[in-house]
Amino acid sequence: MTEEATEGRLRGSLGIPHLIFTLLAYNGPLIGAVAYQPIVVGYGNGVGAPTAFILGGVVLMLFALGFVAMSSGIEQPGGFYSFVAAGLGRRAGMGAAFVAIAGYYVISVSNFSFFGLSVNGLFARFGWHQEPWWLYAVPLLLFCGVLGYFRIDVSAKVLSILLVAELVIVGFYDAMVVVKGGAHGLTANFLHPQYAFSGSLGVALLFAAMMYGGFEATVVFRHEVKDPDRSIPRATYMFIVGIGIFYAFTTWVTVEGLGEGKAKAAALADPSGSVLTTMNKYAGLFTVDATSVLLNTSVIAASLALYNVLSRYVFRLAADGVLPRSLGTAHPRHHSPHRASVATGATLMVGVVAAALVGVDANAFYAQLAGIFSYGLFFLFVLTNIAVLVFLNRPPMVQKFGVWRRLIAPVLSLAGLSVVLYLGLTNITVLLPVSQTVGTCLIGGLYVLFVAGFVFAHSIKKRRPEVYARLGTG
Repeated sequence: MTEEATEGRLRGSLGIPHLIFTLLAYNGPLIGAVAYQPIVVGYGNGVGAPTAFILGGVVLMLFALGFVAMSSGIEQPGGFYSFVAAGLGRRAGMGAAFVAIAGYYVISVSNFSFFGLSVNGLFARFGWHQEPWWLYAVPLLLFCGVLGYFRIDVSAKVLSILLVAELVIVGFYDAMVVVKGGAHGLTANFLHPQYAFSGSLGVALLFAAMMYGGFEATVVFRHEVKDPDRSIPRATYMFIVGIGIFYAFTTWVTVEGLGEGKAKAAALADPSGSVLTTMNKYAGLFTVDATSVLLNTSVIAASLALYNVLSRYVFRLAADGVLPRSLGTAHPRHHSPHRASVATGATLMVGVVAAALVGVDANAFYAQLAGIFSYGLFFLFVLTNIAVLVFLNRPPMVQKFGVWRRLIAPVLSLAGLSVVLYLGLTNITVLLPVSQTVGTCLIGGLYVLFVAGFVFAHSIKKRRPEVYARLGTG
């Protein structure tokens, strides 16, 4: 019996609803609707933007079919780390772990900085006094640390409350635009090839696909979910379908609210302002004020969800012996990764304090790190997709699933995800608000991290073969 088994592993009682809310919180649907979907309209294909979300959803659903199938054969909840290790070997798995942890770390730190900006934006709106961003970021980090110490169910309940308010306000806005018929009457022109393939469909697909992020976290909570073999597939599919309809419909509503002839120019000139303008016009000033408040709660929810995912990566690596083993033991009463959570909070605090001392521009800081994380996430999707193909087509999985689940769907999704990854590289100056040279160097750093993880695992094999044997499967 392993040390983790004797000292207790993570446990929880997450059902499908709470698991979906956790994924939604990680995704940040209100932030996506206000800040990112206008980018799909403005920089992408304008009136045809909803089709980009449909295409992105199809690609990721194909990926999810193989991803979920593979999850039934992966006992340990290590996310990308465990999946890549099982399919492509322990060295590649450690490379994926390096990229994943770095990605979740930078987006978490950037989220805390963005929270400071968001609070100041809210205070400015009401004429209240503003403070440096880090004065708001630090309490949020402490809040996440406290909740992260306890059983996952506590965080899930908090996330559910925060998410319901977000969805209600966006639903009300959508309904008001539809009831009032938009700027010039409602149409379905986004389905016409003339609009669907107009502008830059590549950029639209890139950002639309990135806005589906979150569903991959289902497997990270495997030990904390009731009936994981049933709950994880259902939650994954329901999330992809639900978030796809949410973004496609809200994007269509925004375009119709702005007017099809003006939508692209308006979204390009002022992405987030264009949505708030239509909110004010169709749903009133109260809705805009409520949205300004809920944007802050959306950042809180996203920060908590990311914190929980990152702490579980730390827990898994510690349980496998890569990090100090004490971090890989569950709390005897809460069955939570309490020590891993504290360690995660401490390292995140270092990042927040360092950013504050350096005096970074929090606005640019968030945009750049969010772009790096988005690209890194799709790099991991591609890597995991290859792992899925390999894993599902060898015994005993090859006998368990048909050719559609184990071969055709993964091959199609790999093609689609590779296109998105290529688009991220060729549109680096759109993805990251920096020069081509700087952007290429930043993206190149992700590949260096993967190689570093690969080399690190190779060194473990030589120095500590017993630890190497546990990597990804311990």
